[in-house]
Amino acid sequence: MQGVSADGMMETVTGGGITTTNPLPGVTGLLDAGQGEAPVLHLLLNADFSINGGVREEHVGPLHFRMDWDKITPKFPPDPTAARSVR
Repeated sequence: MQGVSADGMMETVTGGGITTTNPLPGVTGLLDAGQGEAPVLHLLLNADFSINGGVREEHVGPLHFRMDWDKITPKFPPDPTAARSVR
């Protein structure tokens, strides 16, 4: 799953009476990771293989990152009785 903005992520910087808006590179912040760890987002699968909706917010200095999503429901859940190959 990847979080993106339809309009693109932007930052607004104000200084010296001038306000500029700049595009931001795709960043995720720490999300559910600790200091010094790579960004990670822990999501749990329900028994029907769906993922509940949720929100993650993070403040990095003056920046506020927010990612939210609706419940994600699979169209074709895996068949638990299907044969599995072992390598």
